[in-house]
Amino acid sequence: MFFISHRRRAFLRASGVSIALPLLESVGRGQATSEATETPRRMVCVGNEFGMFPGAFWPAETGRDYALTSLLQPLAAHRDNFTLFSHLDHGLKGG
Repeated sequence: MFFISHRRRAFLRASGVSIALPLLESVGRGQATSEATETPRRMVCVGNEFGMFPGAFWPAETGRDYALTSLLQPLAAHRDNFTLFSHLDHGLKGG
């Protein structure tokens, strides 16, 4: 008899927590807004330069007005929609 009541209490406790989960902002979508907004699409690409010549990929100058390299030319139409980040390796050499 004790075993059954213990399981029942555990079930009730767990169901009470699961009912509250949608109210948590980090679990659910949060509160609905009056107007529907579309979440912008995002993509992150990380490359380790396996078999790539860095001089043909990374622009020589920094800032918004850099000249596109030969490997970046196919992305010219999307130039205003992406950002290049370099030197994220913390200076580590050899792996």
